[in-house]
Amino acid sequence: LQFTSVPATDGNAVYVSFLLQIQSAPGGTQLLGYLDDHNSSQGSPQAGIFLDSSSRIGIAKKSSSPGFTSPSGLDPGTHLVVVRYLFQSGDNRVDLWIDPANSDYGAVVAPPSLGNVTGGSDPASLDYYQIYTPGTSGGVQFIDEFRVGTTWADVVPSGVPLVGVKLGFTAQPATAQVDTTLNPVVVQVQSEGGAAVASNDVPVTLTLTSGSGTLSGTL
Repeated sequence: LQFTSVPATDGNAVYVSFLLQIQSAPGGTQLLGYLDDHNSSQGSPQAGIFLDSSSRIGIAKKSSSPGFTSPSGLDPGTHLVVVRYLFQSGDNRVDLWIDPANSDYGAVVAPPSLGNVTGGSDPASLDYYQIYTPGTSGGVQFIDEFRVGTTWADVVPSGVPLVGVKLGFTAQPATAQVDTTLNPVVVQVQSEGGAAVASNDVPVTLTLTSGSGTLSGTL
């Protein structure tokens, strides 16, 4: 699968998700699929997703074997697997989520991952996802609802009612010179995962506290 190229810029990410049901586990650790910058077969892909004989999910960064594996095997039910490749200064990182809480589906920022792995030989971009089909030695797994995106929200379900539980600054307080106007401070009602939630016209009251000095203007 070729997608719009995502360049190696700090903070850029590629997310992959799919529903996985394991009918039978492979005899050993086996690739399920991977992200890479090449469309040919890769033995050590940039972001490999693995399944082992204990039905555990693993991830690797430019390696033929997992650098992180889920602590326990998956039961025979259907599971949501999410993997992220994150471009960052230094070695890039691959993260894994399994069955994230539905309260995090609407999150602006991805919740903490189950685990991650870093590695070198970073690509100039990511362009392809390959589903790996090993034949009879790889057991039997069903994959559905395959998604690729550049944000968490692109690859997780939507439509879950969000509940406002906290206030978050979307424009942070900042300092200003004497006799100049402070930039606006914007506060948003958010879900536990950081997604915006409608306040339904419920007023929000903030109390301004300060140290030394004089503040004037409109609150």
